[in-house]
Amino acid sequence: MALIAVKIPKKIQMLFFSLIGLSWATGLAFFALKTWFIVEGEFGPEKHPWQQPMLMIHGGSSFLIMMMFGALLVSHVPSTWKLNRLRGIGITLVSIISFQVISAYMLYYLGNETMRDIIEYMHLFVGFILPFIILQHVLAGKKKKVAAINKS
Repeated sequence: MALIAVKIPKKIQMLFFSLIGLSWATGLAFFALKTWFIVEGEFGPEKHPWQQPMLMIHGGSSFLIMMMFGALLVSHVPSTWKLNRLRGIGITLVSIISFQVISAYMLYYLGNETMRDIIEYMHLFVGFILPFIILQHVLAGKKKKVAAINKS
């Protein structure tokens, strides 16, 4: 529990950011291939051959992100909650990542095509903005840390 507390070690940060980047890129690539890239097959229009591999990589990196998210929930979140510094954006991040997990589950198991289309676009939009919110959280944390050091 002490390994990831207020300050997340650089190696863990880099792994987390790399996984977020990989998931983000493959999610967008999957959506683009699914939406705009149809190839002509032997029997007519077919899915692009890279569509399924992109989704598989996206899912794999997302599972790893979920494991890291769980570690952050039991270590980083309680440690920083006591500091009462970035609660607003922290709550936003936990909510957004939780939404992504739930909406991914629904995309995988939901049979209703109309609802599935709505959830797909919600998952896409929230997933698109997620790295920017994480970046804002990290930068705000660094700014608060500098302000706290200057106060001392």
